[in-house]
Amino acid sequence: MSRFRPELEGLRGLAVVAVVANHLTGAPTGGYLGVDVFFVLSGYLITNGLLVELGRTGSIDVMTFIVRRGRRLLPAAIAVVAATLAAAWLLWPVPRALGVTLDGIGAVTSAENWHLVAVGARYLEGGGNDSPLEHFWSLAVEEQFYAFWPVILLATGLVAARLRRSQRRACAAVVVVIGAASLVAAALLVSSNPSEAYFDSFARAWELCLGALVSALSPRVAIWTRGAHRRLATGGVLGMAGAFLLPLASAPGPLPAAALAMAALSAACVIAGAPGSDSVASRILEARPLRLLGRLSYSLYLVHFPVVVMTGAVLGQSVAQVALGATLTLILGAACYCLIENRFRMHGTAPATFPPATAPSRTVRSIRSSLLCGSGVVVLVIASSVAQNSGPRELTQTTAAAGRLGLDLSTASAGRPFASEAEAQAAVAAGLRSSTWAGMVPALDQAFESQLAPGLAAETGCLFDPLETTSPLRTCREGPSSATKTALVVGDSVAVSWIPAVAEALVPLGWRVIGFGFSGCPAIDTTVVKAGAAPSFTTACTEARRNTARFVETTKPDLVVTSSSERSLDALATGRRGSAARDEWREATRRTLDEFTAVAGRAVVLGAPPLGLRVQACATRLTTPRKCESRLSERSLRKAAAESGAVREIVADGRRAAYVDSAPWFCLDGACPIRVGEYLTRGDDSHLTNAMSESLGDALRPWLLAG
Repeated sequence: MSRFRPELEGLRGLAVVAVVANHLTGAPTGGYLGVDVFFVLSGYLITNGLLVELGRTGSIDVMTFIVRRGRRLLPAAIAVVAATLAAAWLLWPVPRALGVTLDGIGAVTSAENWHLVAVGARYLEGGGNDSPLEHFWSLAVEEQFYAFWPVILLATGLVAARLRRSQRRACAAVVVVIGAASLVAAALLVSSNPSEAYFDSFARAWELCLGALVSALSPRVAIWTRGAHRRLATGGVLGMAGAFLLPLASAPGPLPAAALAMAALSAACVIAGAPGSDSVASRILEARPLRLLGRLSYSLYLVHFPVVVMTGAVLGQSVAQVALGATLTLILGAACYCLIENRFRMHGTAPATFPPATAPSRTVRSIRSSLLCGSGVVVLVIASSVAQNSGPRELTQTTAAAGRLGLDLSTASAGRPFASEAEAQAAVAAGLRSSTWAGMVPALDQAFESQLAPGLAAETGCLFDPLETTSPLRTCREGPSSATKTALVVGDSVAVSWIPAVAEALVPLGWRVIGFGFSGCPAIDTTVVKAGAAPSFTTACTEARRNTARFVETTKPDLVVTSSSERSLDALATGRRGSAARDEWREATRRTLDEFTAVAGRAVVLGAPPLGLRVQACATRLTTPRKCESRLSERSLRKAAAESGAVREIVADGRRAAYVDSAPWFCLDGACPIRVGEYLTRGDDSHLTNAMSESLGDALRPWLLAG
């Protein structure tokens, strides 16, 4: 067996301190890259043990390996997941608690990374949106590696033995091939879907392979001079410090990927260089405090993120939250290590003994059972991963899971609409004073996606992904088909969330209302991009806009209403920001209104509801609606100025158009409550609930009919 290396324990300690500090305080900016150090370490340590066994016995006992890994990792992980789920159901309303439960299923089945891909998560999204079990994604990547790696090394070793080649060299060659393929896949995926690339197992495999390569080449590295080892170790520690501390990890463009590579390569240098050096870097890593933290690193990593997310949910980002979070992480991490992790790891563990390679029982029956066992584990891991991406919707969608559990998913309606703008504004003031969730429509425990406007429903609504648009368009329709007047609502998803309000305003007067939208794609005549979308999104959005214009021309409505998210102002393909973006949006809005008013009798630009916190992210059973208040952003004001300016220019040219500033219906003096009167304003961070949208029909009506 390989000897114990204290500096690697210290390296673990350094990595876990960086990760916990970053998640708790946001500093150091690259602290989250400590996870990449763990990947390299795991690749090295696991490969080292497997290669030692392969070299001494000619085989790998996969069953024993899996049992040891399970005893090492699963008890503490299952305990933390169970405790987190219990706390989640006590702390949060049903929608978020159920979402955490689905995360828990992904965590205990070693598929949390694929669960996060399936739900479209972005790592450390912020705004209270993070799941307390999100950090299990990295453990899932490692566990998937543990399933495949012994089988790959065993098969490689058997082929090498049959060809009378060095098993270690053969394994090194396989590591290089897999690592290179992974690196290419990561580069391609980063350019097309950065969020998925972050969680993708194969896109991460190169880091584990990097550690594995250090292990495979360790006999050659061992004969290097002490000076070479010292330079490697020192350079590695300095490189990690740079990756953690420099702003590369938070910069736009390819720099975060460069920081990730810097952290991984630096960790590899430390692993390769430290054993043969007496450098200052090695002595730092062997310091007792770092080694102690390294010993506790797995338990600290397990408990820290639930602590960070839950204390943040109650206390917000504050000094008190940092102090409490750090204290609880240390206490709970130490308890988890002493009471669970170490106890289960040591229970029944005996020193590994390897029989001679010539023993038939070891070279025939063991190889057969190892391959069968390894193949079975691989199948299970693949099945759990595929289930997250292609399995039942109940595994990834809280609304579907709630429906399966028989929870009430009926969409709430506005029982008492606001009779006027003044009444709506009075309700905003009341919302800012509200100290209770009681009596809200919909209730907090019913605030699922089903509470959004029906047009936003994935399968039955009228919102389309520009990349997947079907023909003919499926439209939302309200009012009699025989109506003599028609209103058409077009734009992005925000426009679709306004359809209930427009219908409440016009259908009682005998109008027909038709609406549809394209996700992330406004009807305004400008080119936009979408973060995380495929590069072809921009072209697809342009084509969607043409389809919208053709539909307007064909329908010839009496009224066209358009609206779009305030995020559109930061999505311009030109990259303009601030006043330049405002001016571009004003010109684009004017061109669009020129087109609409040339065909329709009248055009109305309906201001977007201000962005705010998701109620599922900010609300807890221990806090009041005040914690979910948001502020009217400068971007929202710039967009309003652009759109109102364009409307003034159009009206000056004799066209019939209007701009509706919706901000006073949601905010007072820049403060925007999550609750207006009895209504929950948004079902997420940007879209109105069906009830809130309906409640504004009477207030909206004069703006739609004026002039």
